[in-house]
Amino acid sequence: MMRASRRMYQETYKVLDNTQVDTSTWYTVQCSPEIAKWLYEDYKDKEDDYWYAHPSRSKRFDNIFDIHEKIYTILVLKWQNEQNRY
Repeated sequence: MMRASRRMYQETYKVLDNTQVDTSTWYTVQCSPEIAKWLYEDYKDKEDDYWYAHPSRSKRFDNIFDIHEKIYTILVLKWQNEQNRY
């Protein structure tokens, strides 16, 4: 049980899918609560234009977002050290 929990926290984000919309790439990303908080706080004014939160499939929050390639690039640059640390 401990190993599974630890693994979940080690992975800061995971790309579930990507697709082209008009001329831009959008990524479906599942992320840690810390990244979700960063997205909600730092990019609240960009919601609807550059990211969308998926509704939770259960009572717990899944932290799944559709993110425009511009925000995804910032996410990767900001969090790559955390992702590679483990």
